Amino acid sequence: MKPAAAILLVSLAVLIPGCDKPPAPPMSDPDSEPEELTIETDEGTVVGHTTDVEDFPQKVVTVNAAESRQFAAWATEAKAFLSAYGTPQSENELKQYDETFKAWQDSTRKKHSDQDVINALGAYLGQRMVQDFDMEWVMVTDQYGQDYAVRHKTSELMSFPFSSVMKRIEDKEHDFVHGVYHVLKHEVENGEWKQRASSEQDGAGQPATRPESK
Repeated sequence: MKPAAAILLVSLAVLIPGCDKPPAPPMSDPDSEPEELTIETDEGTVVGHTTDVEDFPQKVVTVNAAESRQFAAWATEAKAFLSAYGTPQSENELKQYDETFKAWQDSTRKKHSDQDVINALGAYLGQRMVQDFDMEWVMVTDQYGQDYAVRHKTSELMSFPFSSVMKRIEDKEHDFVHGVYHVLKHEVENGEWKQRASSEQDGAGQPATRPESK
């Protein structure tokens, strides 16, 4: 069984819409070395890492109907973003978003603000995970504040899509959408994540395992 403090370092983080301060990163165990994870996909090799972090309590609550509608609306806006900066060359939709994100970064006449991209692409990633991996949108409250995340419905596996996009914008990185998706897919299918008790699967607060981006 994977320990509760283990996290996935090629996954997602979050930005609260309307909040300028990004969440603080989890505290790593100085004696823990990252473990490399290599995944083969039809579009190429994805490399991720796992490491141990400080275990701390979290309250996790399912989002309300209005928040769910907002995320769905933002995900719909991602389609307009996809066509706003040229025609992607890849046939894989995840790769297309990687190409468009890079084109947006390089553009001198941006049609979307940083926040527009965080909202649209973060919601797209989260919605894909909700649909493909039996996950749900939640609000996570911990010692750093409040973050939106997607959480697996029967285990403690979580990812934070909005902050994943924000991190790439701040660090001027790209080519992450496809990798993030497939590392999470691997963990859903092969990871030994702590299972939630049936009484915890209604959105009540409880400690949870926190995946983060690399």
